Amino acid sequence: MHKLTLFCAVVIGLLLPVSAAAHETVGSDAEIQAWTTGAKAFVYCANCHTINGTEKMRFGPDLLGIVGRPVASLAEYSYSDALHLYGGIWSKERLNRFIAKPDHAVKGTKMPYAGLLSPHARADLIEYLDAVGKMPRELDTGDILSKALLEGNADHGSVLFTPCLACHNAEKGLGHKIGPNLSGIIGRKIASSENFEYSERLRRRGGYWTPEALNAFFFEVKEFDQGSHMAFLRLTRLKDRADLIAWLNTL
Repeated sequence: MHKLTLFCAVVIGLLLPVSAAAHETVGSDAEIQAWTTGAKAFVYCANCHTINGTEKMRFGPDLLGIVGRPVASLAEYSYSDALHLYGGIWSKERLNRFIAKPDHAVKGTKMPYAGLLSPHARADLIEYLDAVGKMPRELDTGDILSKALLEGNADHGSVLFTPCLACHNAEKGLGHKIGPNLSGIIGRKIASSENFEYSERLRRRGGYWTPEALNAFFFEVKEFDQGSHMAFLRLTRLKDRADLIAWLNTL
């Protein structure tokens, strides 16, 4: 499938289940247009956030009902100390400042996002988050990341992995290079390969290499750190990350 076509399909997959509710919730054609633009902006948020009110989260907390919610208030998510100190309520104005430049608005936040510079895009995104939060909860707002991971193209992923061969083996039984062998990486405990010295950053991370964890890891901004395989900064396209993860899942 053509990359642009898949991107559009992912966005449409989010919009279709809620289109009728969107008309009931936000009303006018101008508001529907803002909804659509905001939903497209949320595609990038979906790298790290859900918006469905469940306890199963990704790298960041669930954003359902974020407008008007107390800061750092979800008991099931481990927030940074900086956000706890920030306190208060997520008003639209505070969200606007935070989304524009998270590390400037809240010094010490662990959110790995440079910021959304367009004030119009921020306004539409915030209105979208607000509208979704007001919907009846029996409506399904869709899950962009899960859909993309299910549709990942392993053949394209194998091509994307070619530069990784400089630092990683992917065939079972071969040793480590600069980075660990990635055979069987999906479902493996993080920093657990025998005879490989991982960075302290990865040892602290904990958990398992699920598709969701790999997606967040590939997207994060990093400096090269021996033992963490991050000689590249990040993979910015969700489609590319999904394809690479689909290929890793074949190992």
